[in-house]
Amino acid sequence: VQCYGNSKEKLVIGNYCSISDNVNFILGGNHPYDIVTTYPIYKKIINNKCEAASKGKIIIEDDVWIGYGSIILSGVTIGQGSIIAAGSVVTNNVEPYSIYGGVPAKLIKKRFDDETIEKLKEINYGKFDKAFFKKNVEIFNQKVNKNNISEIIKKLKK
Repeated sequence: VQCYGNSKEKLVIGNYCSISDNVNFILGGNHPYDIVTTYPIYKKIINNKCEAASKGKIIIEDDVWIGYGSIILSGVTIGQGSIIAAGSVVTNNVEPYSIYGGVPAKLIKKRFDDETIEKLKEINYGKFDKAFFKKNVEIFNQKVNKNNISEIIKKLKK
């Protein structure tokens, strides 16, 4: 986690996320580019204030998988159930249950159709503990489609 002392910097990570090695969360450090110099004069020479801007907090929602060596920039929300391909640089928000990759990261594909995604977003991972997962492992390890999603959600809400 890279932080620079800007009050807007914050990292929020949801429940049951998989974050690989060498992933960097860059909470700020943005340099102004519409002034004479991009060099941080106040911080480095005058020793006065932090000039490093931030676009806001990084929010990683529940059940997100971030691949090896990815970089997540400030002001980004990665939606529930999304996958970030290894080596990606995430500069913009990521829609729930989608797969993003590249530099900068772009949508590769959605994991499911829109109707199924809307139902999957009803899952509240914050209420599950290890015992619940052990008891319901078969629910979490089945293939999802529009024919069975309603039944899955119903079982998870019990």
